[in-house]
Amino acid sequence: MTFRNFSKRSSEIELMDSESVSFTEFNNCLRHLEQINIFTLAYLPTYFWLKKIISENSNQEKISIFDIGSGGGDMLRKIWEWTSSGEIQFTLTGIDINPWSKKSAEEVTPKAAPIKFETADIFTLSQEQKPDFIISSLFTHHLDNDSLIKFIRWMDEQATHGWFINDLHRHFIPYFFIKWVTHLLPVNRLVKNDAAVSVARSFTAEEWWRIIEEAGIARNRIKIKWFFPFRYSITCKKL
Repeated sequence: MTFRNFSKRSSEIELMDSESVSFTEFNNCLRHLEQINIFTLAYLPTYFWLKKIISENSNQEKISIFDIGSGGGDMLRKIWEWTSSGEIQFTLTGIDINPWSKKSAEEVTPKAAPIKFETADIFTLSQEQKPDFIISSLFTHHLDNDSLIKFIRWMDEQATHGWFINDLHRHFIPYFFIKWVTHLLPVNRLVKNDAAVSVARSFTAEEWWRIIEEAGIARNRIKIKWFFPFRYSITCKKL
């Protein structure tokens, strides 16, 4: 058995980020990931953040949110479900560099949902209006540290109200748990490989604080919170 060192981030590349696969396999992978996200309570940190945002911005009629690395669009569909009966109108935009993400997301997103999907490199993205908030869910662990610092700076420049990250906590318990579960379940081969690799590529709280500092974001603007099971949320508000 290969020894896994959890004291530092793994540089192992996920198959999803490195292999050229058919749309069918890619789409199947996203659908299986959505099921795992439900099972592992992946949406909860964003749900609690959204409740707080709605409470703090109850006087607004509209709120716009960009979801970066939106994949199959499941996070935005959840946000739509949570907010569809409220008084605030939400405009939701998913942005992913992989064109198959847009195709996959649009296949399962109701036409009535106020959600649109775009294929773009965010660092060259041309937009008429900046969003109120930028979020990412289970995306930042795909980036190396330099790219992550660049991403955080970009969010801070573009979001008029603030930004939010929901991602994994690197620890041996979730690593071996998800490795065991995906081995037993009839899931896509990309999921079987990448689920555990995602945990190994993720962060500790200390690493998040170091990255925030390197990005030049003041600590008094940041809140880092741990969620069961082994997730971190990073919240940044504009002062």
